[in-house]
Amino acid sequence: MLIRKRKNPLLKFISRLVLLCGLIVIAAVLVRSDITVGQIFLHETMPDYSFFLRSEPVESDNRHTVFFNEMELFIGHEQPSDEIIIDHDIIGLQDIVFQDEKIGRKAAEIPAMRDIISLANLPDMLDFDYLIRNFYIVPQETGLSESDFDIQHMLTADFSLSSGNIDEPQVLVFNTHSNEMFIDSKDRSEGVKALSIRLCQILNERYGIRAVYTTGDFDFVNGVPHVLGAYERMEPVITRLLEENPSIEVVIDIHRDGVAPDRHLITTIDGRPTAQLMFVNGMSRVNSGGNPVSVAHLPNPNLQDNLAFSFQMQLAAASLYPDSNLMRRIYLKPFRYSLHMLPRSLLVEVGAQTNTLEEALNAIDPLASMLAAVLGHGQ
Repeated sequence: MLIRKRKNPLLKFISRLVLLCGLIVIAAVLVRSDITVGQIFLHETMPDYSFFLRSEPVESDNRHTVFFNEMELFIGHEQPSDEIIIDHDIIGLQDIVFQDEKIGRKAAEIPAMRDIISLANLPDMLDFDYLIRNFYIVPQETGLSESDFDIQHMLTADFSLSSGNIDEPQVLVFNTHSNEMFIDSKDRSEGVKALSIRLCQILNERYGIRAVYTTGDFDFVNGVPHVLGAYERMEPVITRLLEENPSIEVVIDIHRDGVAPDRHLITTIDGRPTAQLMFVNGMSRVNSGGNPVSVAHLPNPNLQDNLAFSFQMQLAAASLYPDSNLMRRIYLKPFRYSLHMLPRSLLVEVGAQTNTLEEALNAIDPLASMLAAVLGHGQ
């Protein structure tokens, strides 16, 4: 009778670890990504650009995936590209139409920002620990330092729009990932594109804020969905628009999140089912052994204002929609995404792939109200 010798569990683990590392290297080569120390993390939600493992499958939304021992490895990157391929024309104002050319400024029926701070029920001693516990989600891979948070600036920064020519655009809305849709979307026109158009309509018609939308498809290459490199393809287009239109003071990148299939990000506002909102900030720092390490090729000179802007938006939500459960906590990610081009830059996740289009559209009304308050259009 033959007796099969059992493999040493430690050797089995080591062999699997070596195989995993090999798969990561191969996958990185295939998607032209550079592997950096600290880019392999356990993660609780789906990031746009990083290497991480999940013990439960989630929808990959066109991300490259590799399966290893019942674990799903998503491969992505936010690296400088030697060659940026743009499969659409540069979009200028000739492609953007105001919703109502005759509109003037209107007073919004919401509190002014100076009143929102006092209405947010903040403690007398607002410190770093309180901020992190109550306002932020900090995944393991994000490098964070207390010096990143100038609390006084976050509370007092004035983000009011300049009083210029109201016929000039003030807010630019776009979608780095235009292919993101909802559970009942029939096509891409019923995804984040529809949310962006709706936001521009409300800002123009209700609040007298000149908002425009660019329809660039940055997550497509030669007409084929290709999420990798979308941020690199987005940047030169949006940068050129900002250079051509210096009146633009705010850029808003609208996404929808990716969550587990059984998770539904839903609340009720004014009797309507409404998708929850989440702001994202990119810190341009990774966590290396507990120390924040700058991502040198992804600088963000506007980080302090970015943090203050999303923080004041969160306070506006607390004031305007108390006890509504509308807002998720602000997600602090390692990279910079689309947040470095202007001080007033916002990346917002509207619901997730498990929400309906109606639920997501219903969230745009409160989002516009919060923007109007923070941008100085409250009473």
